Amino acid sequence: MTDVDNVVKRLQILMPKSNLSSDTLIIYATDAIAQATSDGFDDDQIARAAALIGAHYALLSINGSSNIKSQAAGPLSITYKNSIAVSDYLTEYIR
Repeated sequence: MTDVDNVVKRLQILMPKSNLSSDTLIIYATDAIAQATSDGFDDDQIARAAALIGAHYALLSINGSSNIKSQAAGPLSITYKNSIAVSDYLTEYIR
């Protein structure tokens, strides 16, 4: 299992001027590890994948919502549903 602290350190390197609290980075790192694991990354790749996913989460929270309907990067992809069928991802994205 990938160490959350390792992913947090990578997030701090990727986003040195984010001003996000360490508690927030830990939450993003934990969620990103779970997402990378469920997406099939193995132990050697999870820390790198989780750092990029976590940076994405952080960027969404820093920039606020926009008109993005779906995103993809290699094997990772997510589609946000419309207002008729709201997903958990869309709820978090809008928040």
